Amino acid sequence: MTRPLTIDDLYRFEIPGDPALSPDGERVAYTLTTQDAGNDRVIRSIWEVRGGVGPARRLTRGPADTAPRWSPDGAWLAFLRDGQLHLLSADGGEAVALTTSADRPAGAGIPVWSPDGSRIAFAAPEAHRADSAPVVIDALGWKADGAGLIGSLRRQLFVVEVESGEFVQLTEGDRHVGSPSWSPDGTRLAYPAQTTPDAAVFGPSAAHVVGVGENAPEPRRVGPADGLAGPVSWFPDGSALLVVGRASFGVGHSELLRQPLDGSAPVSLSAALDRNVMGGGPGYPGAIPQFHGATASCSVPATGAPPACTGWTRQASARPRCPPTPASAAARSPPRQGGRRSCSATRPDPLRRGRTARPGRLVIR
Repeated sequence: MTRPLTIDDLYRFEIPGDPALSPDGERVAYTLTTQDAGNDRVIRSIWEVRGGVGPARRLTRGPADTAPRWSPDGAWLAFLRDGQLHLLSADGGEAVALTTSADRPAGAGIPVWSPDGSRIAFAAPEAHRADSAPVVIDALGWKADGAGLIGSLRRQLFVVEVESGEFVQLTEGDRHVGSPSWSPDGTRLAYPAQTTPDAAVFGPSAAHVVGVGENAPEPRRVGPADGLAGPVSWFPDGSALLVVGRASFGVGHSELLRQPLDGSAPVSLSAALDRNVMGGGPGYPGAIPQFHGATASCSVPATGAPPACTGWTRQASARPRCPPTPASAAARSPPRQGGRRSCSATRPDPLRRGRTARPGRLVIR
């Protein structure tokens, strides 16, 4: 027997999110959000599912555990607890704090493991502002989605040694930096950052690269020279960056760009799609572009058959496929196994068709 939804039913919702697939593909760690009605608070804990099927197993008790990320060998999970970085053995047990409020009062950020598993990079505020402290506003970008009030604080890039817990700050200045991405050889980090003060409101941004370790090169801007850069990742051979952004500053779609490390002009890998590439963010759909073997994945909103990409076909997985891009575009991209890049997409257009968009996949050859 059915009944109307009541306000008390909201406390029964269990919402999974932020899944992380283990390196061997056999385990999925995720954050489960529930409600503690008695104490009027939200509980976030880390759970896992093995082999792609239940039952789910609880790994942490919360109440503020988020952002699980597997180490490259699958032996550890790094995650945030009350904003501080913790490590948990994949076999279970008690989590160990890698950063604390004593050494990092401002907390850490979403962990990004180095390829050899010896270090973790993250972007976080450079200093701590007490909840009771006044908010100093000296620029228009004084708050942000997912972060709330930030005042005059700026987000910078840090690296922490897993063995010792020692950390170093790699960037500084009056500009925010975005989430980092390790180079395949583990010697450099790429990240997006503003290129002018207050660029968060009306200025450009670009992908940057900084060396890691003693006597490492200082941060340098890679590009686009006068455009916009969002989430970044590396090509598997380390020859270029995969960037969500625009080659020029202005109104228009975000594109998937191949940005050479020498600072030369980027090449758009998604221009033929005539649609927006979505890098994701707090409260926004999308995903950070990344390679899976020979495939580069990103999120693109599919609003029907694009002008330059006709002939949608359905597969057993209910995912659409797109014909090859022009040969000229393919020639500008370095060859990879299978020569295939893919973008996860959503279709059909919910505004035109009056229903929720379903996930799909675009394949650019």
